[in-house]
Amino acid sequence: WSEINAAWGQALLLLAVVAEKLDYEFQGYVLHPLGSASTIDKLEYPQQASTNDPTHPAKPKVSHFDLYCAGDLPLGLGFLHRRFDSAMVAFLDCLRQLGQHVERTSGAGAGGGPGLNMPYQISKDKIGDASIKLGGFSQEEMWTKACKYALTCCKFLLAHASHVVSNDTGAGAKSEAVDRRGV
Repeated sequence: WSEINAAWGQALLLLAVVAEKLDYEFQGYVLHPLGSASTIDKLEYPQQASTNDPTHPAKPKVSHFDLYCAGDLPLGLGFLHRRFDSAMVAFLDCLRQLGQHVERTSGAGAGGGPGLNMPYQISKDKIGDASIKLGGFSQEEMWTKACKYALTCCKFLLAHASHVVSNDTGAGAKSEAVDRRGV
């Protein structure tokens, strides 16, 4: 479990850093990348009938999800990992949100060439054709496949963020050189 917890912590840190680089803020989630003890808070705002008082904003209900497991439970008994499952589903939702942001703001969505698409579709607890939940007995293979797909999507987002940042840096350096020459 220690390696699994560390891997999820690194993946959450990557997601947080890429979102920061792309100036993206997750809707309904706060990420806490803390290594092997990383967590995700889900914020749910109450539906208010007709009172929209800006001086007294509604406080959200916060659900705390641990993106790690203590290690005292066997991997094959998925029904014992409901909190961990909820954290992984929250991670996928954040991954989906950031992926949709990239799809909207790059390529065709930004007026350029063909748009970018995430390598795998994400819907609720599924990425591609695999569920991220540990589920029941003998689900380790499907869970491993879902983790692989999630890492592939993380790699895609990292490559995009690196490209965007390097292009911005290159453009900034170019304009500084032009300014110094007085052109």
